Amino acid sequence: AQMSGPLFFSIVTGLVSGLLTAIVVFFFHEVWLKTISPWYAKYLYRGVDLSGQWEARLDLVSGEEPSFNAHIIKVKQVGYAVSGQADCVDGYSKGRSYVFNGELRNLTLSCIYSSSDPTRIENGSFSLMLKDDGRSLEGYLSLLDDVQNKIIPYVLKWNRVNK
Repeated sequence: AQMSGPLFFSIVTGLVSGLLTAIVVFFFHEVWLKTISPWYAKYLYRGVDLSGQWEARLDLVSGEEPSFNAHIIKVKQVGYAVSGQADCVDGYSKGRSYVFNGELRNLTLSCIYSSSDPTRIENGSFSLMLKDDGRSLEGYLSLLDDVQNKIIPYVLKWNRVNK
């Protein structure tokens, strides 16, 4: 049984129009997510901007031996959304990098972080409150300690280097 001309043409036309519609919807979705939505969030946001470079020192107690990590943190903020990278420049984790994502709401930065190295399982979260007229963030970081095999909170303070 052979398809008649008008039926075949209708099926092909339907498939092509469906495919073109999917492409147009995908394009507008991407434009919305990457251009319009961030612009609108930035337009609406009237709070403090955390963007720029920060530094932090984290005093660690793992087992019996105290140690520390010193980080340089690069922060990007669009509206309430905050993301960035923390590079350990000295201490126990020197040379390691971490990425984080979160939100700034009511002067409190809440983020989750993970190692930039996909072969490592390091991750955790932190909540920091804006202090000193925007020059510092203070709070706690919680991480899974692989030596003690438990989640441990640490006091954490970031100091703004520049904007």
